[in-house]
Amino acid sequence: FDWHHVSRSDHTTFWLLGDSDRAVLLDGLERLRLLGCSSVTTKQLWVHSVDAPGNVPIDSVDTILDELDRSGVEVACPSFRHPE
Repeated sequence: FDWHHVSRSDHTTFWLLGDSDRAVLLDGLERLRLLGCSSVTTKQLWVHSVDAPGNVPIDSVDTILDELDRSGVEVACPSFRHPE
């Protein structure tokens, strides 16, 4: 099986899994939204999917994700854009 990218996306997608303090996670989500990210939540599992478009500074997103990680929020990044 061989595949390739048709075009590279400038979006970053990540998941936040919340068994930690929900107030910390909700604050982080609000800060990400203020940067220009969008999110959707599965309330049954308390899992959040976040999209960071290319116009959102990835360094600012990374700072928030680091803070959430240190607070016990699980962060998974299936698609994280990196500067070329």
